[in-house]
Amino acid sequence: LGFKLVHPDDRPELLRMMENNLFNEPIQLRWVRKDGRVVWTEQHNVPIYDVDGKLVRLEGVARDITERKMMEDVLRRNEETYRSILTHADMAIAFFGLDGRFLFVNSLSAKILGGKAEEFVGRSLQDVLGERIGRIYLERITLAAGSVDVQTYEDHIPLPTGERWFVSIFSRVIGSDGSVEGVHVISLDINERKMMELALRSANHKLNLLSSLTRHELSNQLMVQMSSLTLMAMKQERGDQDLERALEAGRRIDSIIRFSRDYEDLGANAP
Repeated sequence: LGFKLVHPDDRPELLRMMENNLFNEPIQLRWVRKDGRVVWTEQHNVPIYDVDGKLVRLEGVARDITERKMMEDVLRRNEETYRSILTHADMAIAFFGLDGRFLFVNSLSAKILGGKAEEFVGRSLQDVLGERIGRIYLERITLAAGSVDVQTYEDHIPLPTGERWFVSIFSRVIGSDGSVEGVHVISLDINERKMMELALRSANHKLNLLSSLTRHELSNQLMVQMSSLTLMAMKQERGDQDLERALEAGRRIDSIIRFSRDYEDLGANAP
């Protein structure tokens, strides 16, 4: 091995191997070619000693791994980019092991949970979310790990920062060997939407109640009026057109009241 071929930044690593007699381990070094191009090599070296036991040279095999190192560098940069996107996403994202322990928490997840991302890594769901919620989430992780389908849930969760509504997606993560490594959970805060839905539902309930009471009172008054008109009609010896028109108008009003009740029931019971 020509010492001068080794890249200046890698020479300390070669010296360390020689000084510590680490010849059984492969070593990766950069070589500088005559044209100035730098190539990556993986070397397996055997020391050669003289009769006095002094190291006189190294013999071995070097393999060009430049292309592999370039691919590793691209993958590393892609992984860093992917992790940066996950970390700063505007959705809560976490990655769990199959035992329910946090392996990754992005910034928004940590903020929602009331701490910093590094404070949650390695902790169990029960420890962070409490026994009941933690057990539910662990069951979901187990279900998602055993299914090719994405699991979606809507929850009202008590947190250190307060109770909030979330819609969460659970999906398993497959490793390079084909085994399930864990489960990704992506959660979207829908608390504002749920509060609006609950407020609208409450307002509709109050309006329906008011409508029902008003309709009931109108029906009672109309019944009195219709009874009086009917008695008047019975006492008449001959038909009174004005009285007949009043009775017909009363029947129409009654029909409208019945229609409004049916329409209210339809809206309240719609799927």
